[in-house]
Amino acid sequence: MADHADWTFGVDRDTIGRMASDGSPTSRSQPGSTGVDLREWAEQLPDVGDAVRREFGPEAAARFADELFSFQRKRAFVYAVVMALFIAPFFVMDLWTAMSEARSERAATSLASELADPIMDGLLILFHAVFAAIFQRLRHSRERLMRLFLGLLMGTGSSIVLYVWWATRDGSVLDAADRGTWIEPFVFGCTSIVCAGFAHLFASFFVALSPREALIPVIPVTIAYILTLLSLVNGPPNAKVWMIAIWPLAAAPGLIWSTWRYRKFVDSFRWQVLRTRLGDLRQDLADARRVHESLLPAPMRDGRIRMDYSYEPMREIGGDYLFAKRHDDGRVLMVLADVVGHGVASALAANRVHGEIERLLEDAPDSGPGDVITMLNRFFCRSLAPQGIFATAIAVEAREGQLRLSNAGHPAALLLRAGGGIEECHATAVMLGVTDAAGFSAGEIERPLARGDAIVLCTDGVHESIAADGTFFGDRTLHQVISDARIGGPDRIAPALVEAVRRHRAGEPTDDVLVATLWHHA
Repeated sequence: MADHADWTFGVDRDTIGRMASDGSPTSRSQPGSTGVDLREWAEQLPDVGDAVRREFGPEAAARFADELFSFQRKRAFVYAVVMALFIAPFFVMDLWTAMSEARSERAATSLASELADPIMDGLLILFHAVFAAIFQRLRHSRERLMRLFLGLLMGTGSSIVLYVWWATRDGSVLDAADRGTWIEPFVFGCTSIVCAGFAHLFASFFVALSPREALIPVIPVTIAYILTLLSLVNGPPNAKVWMIAIWPLAAAPGLIWSTWRYRKFVDSFRWQVLRTRLGDLRQDLADARRVHESLLPAPMRDGRIRMDYSYEPMREIGGDYLFAKRHDDGRVLMVLADVVGHGVASALAANRVHGEIERLLEDAPDSGPGDVITMLNRFFCRSLAPQGIFATAIAVEAREGQLRLSNAGHPAALLLRAGGGIEECHATAVMLGVTDAAGFSAGEIERPLARGDAIVLCTDGVHESIAADGTFFGDRTLHQVISDARIGGPDRIAPALVEAVRRHRAGEPTDDVLVATLWHHA
């Protein structure tokens, strides 16, 4: 890509300078100007395709170049064929007129003059037919395509200017009294502007040219127009100056249309890339969510200590994490972590938390809730806090008759007694990653756990769910939903609470929601 990057989205600036210098002895815009270098002028022209390279990178830029080449090659071929077919009727009419003049035995000079029109028409037909054949066979070279197509426009525009001059000088357009007056440059100039401008606009309808590319063929045609007007057309100088001054009207429609059409093509490609990348991103997130949720534990619906949970990420993937493991002696260790933030970064951090817990329990199977929280704080301080990633976490160990809990900045756990009371177990330590290992103390809470008791853990996505009137879900609603749901059994608490949050919430979720219930089966 680097070797032809300047040609990927438009004709390079050096070519503009070469084309201008080839077309006239000087590379200035027009005689009598202040001497603006065309290369400097081209520097200021927008090249919309460059935005694709800057926005989406080299791969998308290469695909853009391929699609633009295919689009322009087909349109250039159709344009050349249409132009040849458009000129064909004029060729037939002019040839018929010339042959009629020949049969009437007019002078040879008159016949030669009449043959000039069909000859010119035939050359233009041949000119466009040759280019049509070249465009049809051209493969994978947008640089060459643009050189050829712009050369075709230059040849067509210059031929139009010369043909208009020829038509005005042979006496069939102007009366003898009008020659040499202001009428001659006026007729030549207006006719050239209309015809050349239409040809340029007509070509722009077919091929999506960048503003820079649309301007390039105008330069040699402008030079041909000015030289013809100054040297071959008779008339007062001030009339010629006026005709030169209004010449930009010939290029304006084509430049405006080309700019709009090219931008539309680029915007269409941009949306196509965005849709493709969005689809790829959604697929990647779906795969990541599947991996992330595969780390979540399976519900435990047998044994004395049981566990169940419900999870609703804010986006395709979230930063809430749950770990649960039943030991051989029947006790269950459950860890719920809520990484600050949402999305992929939080999910990656949560996945690393999983690995750290697995490693700890492999090295020290008898680790309790305080040990787990202490280890996680050390891990966050060492690996994630320098990147600005923190978390709250709560670890619970339940066995028959006993509950141990350590809470690092997490919302209070709710201990539901079989008799109907609710006890809140608040934080025993600050959130993970805020305090280094030397100054961190996990702390533990111990409570009796009787048959029928349950403990409910939830992330702050539950408490901070906002209704349409601006009210939060709050502790009061939380307690009410839990009290109502436990009538159907502890396994109904998590799904009922998540459903209540959905009903309370106005619009899309603003945080991940994870609810876990651990209970002593009666």
